[in-house]
Amino acid sequence: MEPVNLCFLGGLGDGADAWSGVLNQLPPHWRVTALSLSDLCPPELFSLDSAVNSLEAHLGEASRQTHLVGLSAGAMVALRYGAKHEVASLFLSAPQVQPPKTLIAIQNAVFRLLPAPIFQSSGISKRGVMCVAHALAGEDLVADAKRIAVSTTIVCGSKDRANLQAARLTHQLISGSQLAFVDGAKHEWHKQLPKQFSYKLRRHLATV
Repeated sequence: MEPVNLCFLGGLGDGADAWSGVLNQLPPHWRVTALSLSDLCPPELFSLDSAVNSLEAHLGEASRQTHLVGLSAGAMVALRYGAKHEVASLFLSAPQVQPPKTLIAIQNAVFRLLPAPIFQSSGISKRGVMCVAHALAGEDLVADAKRIAVSTTIVCGSKDRANLQAARLTHQLISGSQLAFVDGAKHEWHKQLPKQFSYKLRRHLATV
C-alpha cells in the first residue's frame, strides 16, 4: 500500500497545532505536515503568491503525491497552489474565491477591539492577523478555480453562514468537484468536530 501524503493549511490565526485533534484520528503511518500561514510567509509581508511559492519549497518533489487540506485562508492558498502545481487532490473547507471586502473590514474592526494576548497562542501577532486579512481581501481566485483538474471536495459547516455561498460558488467553478455541508458545524469545525472532519477527509481520499 502506497503511503498517504497530506499537507494541512490552517486558517487566519491558526497555529499548526490547530489540527492536532484531526491528526490524532489519522493512521500513524500517514505522512502528515501541518503548516500555519506564518510558517509560509511573514504576516506583515503576506501575499497569496508568496505563500504559494513557500509551499512549493516545503513540498518539493512530493507535491504530485500530496493531498492538500486547507481551511478558510489555508483553503485559498491550497486552491491557488492547485491551480499552478500538480497535487494529488484538494480538500477545501470554507474556501473563498472572491473574499467580500466588507466582511474583511468588519472582521478587522473586531480584531482591533480584541486584546493582543488573545493572538499569542496562534504564533501570529494582532497586527499580523490584520495584515493577512487585508492582503486576502484583494484576491480573486475565480480563474484559479476554473483551472483545477484534480479530485476536489469542498466542505462547509451549516452554521458557517459567512461562507456557505462561497462554498457553493467554488463548487460551481471547479469541474467535477464534490460539495458537502456539515450539520451543526461552525467555521472552525476542524477544532469543534475533529472526528467528523477526519471522517469527511477519509471519504474524500477514498474517491481519489
